[in-house]
Amino acid sequence: PAAPAAGNRSGGGSWLEVGRSEVVTNSLSPVFVKRFKMVYHFEQIQKLRVRVFDADEHSAHDFAGETTGLTLADVMSGRGTQKTVRLGGATKKGHATGTCTVRGEEMKRQSGTVKMRCRGIKLANKDGMFGTSDPFVRISRVPMGARTQAAHLHQNQAKNLPVFKTEVVMNDLNPTWKPFKISLSGLCNGNVERPILFEVFDYDRDGSHDLIGSTTATLAELQMGGAVTLPLVNGRTGKPGGILAIDSCIVVYEPSFLEYITHGTEINFLVAVDFTGSNGHQSSPSSLHHISPHGQPNQYQQCIHCVGDVLEFYDHDKEFPTWGFGGVTRPGGAAEHCFNLVQGSPGATASGISGIMEAYNSAVQTVQLSGPTIFSQVLQTATAMATAGCDGSAYYVLLIITDGVITDMEATRDAIVAACDVPLSVLIVGVGNANFDRMEELDGDDTVLRDSRGRVAKRDIVQFVAFRDFARRSPQAFSSELLAEIPAQLIGFMKSRGIQPRTVAPSAAAVPIADVVATPGSVFVETKPAAQAGNTPRLL
Repeated sequence: PAAPAAGNRSGGGSWLEVGRSEVVTNSLSPVFVKRFKMVYHFEQIQKLRVRVFDADEHSAHDFAGETTGLTLADVMSGRGTQKTVRLGGATKKGHATGTCTVRGEEMKRQSGTVKMRCRGIKLANKDGMFGTSDPFVRISRVPMGARTQAAHLHQNQAKNLPVFKTEVVMNDLNPTWKPFKISLSGLCNGNVERPILFEVFDYDRDGSHDLIGSTTATLAELQMGGAVTLPLVNGRTGKPGGILAIDSCIVVYEPSFLEYITHGTEINFLVAVDFTGSNGHQSSPSSLHHISPHGQPNQYQQCIHCVGDVLEFYDHDKEFPTWGFGGVTRPGGAAEHCFNLVQGSPGATASGISGIMEAYNSAVQTVQLSGPTIFSQVLQTATAMATAGCDGSAYYVLLIITDGVITDMEATRDAIVAACDVPLSVLIVGVGNANFDRMEELDGDDTVLRDSRGRVAKRDIVQFVAFRDFARRSPQAFSSELLAEIPAQLIGFMKSRGIQPRTVAPSAAAVPIADVVATPGSVFVETKPAAQAGNTPRLL
């Protein structure tokens, strides 16, 4: 088989070749050993294509088949972080045959916290005869491939990224600074061989701090055991500046989002749709619930697809609870604020994203729009459902799509604060042109959310986005903005409960042959075509 080649793209656009494998000779079931690195983004649909060729030294390689409809999320959310798909496409000998197995593995130990204790020894005095230096340390991450001499790095400050600064110790040439913590990704992006710049300054009130000296070291060097002493040199004068001693450097590694996902934590997708009267009657073309006879999706349909197309890969059974609120479901009845859009039993769920769309389209024809806009009942129902995942087996993401201002703001705040205790994130999308200013109160990015009794939300679980802000941007930009915080929110819940990734039995169905890199984290991906037509496969 001719070496396989892997292609990758996110959303639309042209394919970008990631790499080509080696050639495996005279085999219809080759196992390729070359690895390919990719960056993993939870919030995006990252399409993959593996093309297989029969290698020929004297002519163009013969096409032997390719994968279709494969995504990186397919691989990373599957059992054993692998996916087997049938090969398709027309070859010289007819339609392609056989299967291709792609396996991914995260590049581990990139998430964590670095704990350090440091002190200065006989630092240079920058205050002359009438004073003593007031030293502090600044730590910076430097670009990969940069020259590692401290003097050179200090003189090229524009390229360095400061990540931490200690407190100032007054009048002391042998200072001991307080122990401190830095995230592993912030310090060196998880690369223990990456140079780290340490600069010791003499503090001045006017901000013109004088450099005492600088030095470099890698995290690997700082963890070799015992205190590490680093000579300081003033890059401006070339004079020695004393010694910086790193008395201890400990890395506490933390599980990544991918570790939870690949070890069995399922993400369950929940949907709630606003059926209040402010949407406009469904029969009117101006209604936000109008179903176009020409197939043009309305804003509700677009939101469901944008979010659901990403999250469905992580929901194992792809059965989605789908609710409505603010509508009347029975003739002569009162408005309900959490009713099932799926016909059947009270607990019926929608099968796949297409099932959600069918349930929504059917409800648009039968539900009478009413009001007011009440969120609390949907939130309470989702919270009760999410308690089933408190052991780490599942995490729940509730999408609320609304066109209006929340009527029960106090009860909604109470429900969100209570929901912080369960594995739940809440995505709120505002459709139409209403004033959504108060929605921002629920998003904990810039405000502290409190309930009616003054209790503070234990974590930020709400992300609000106005759909109109993305009218001129791609669907991927919308889903990326809305879903970007989910990995951190999942990790935050697990950490708050002390839950580690679940233990799963290793899969022996495939042998790793390709790398995939992930953010946060990294992944190893492998490809294994089986029963190919041809003799010398290669993946492209």
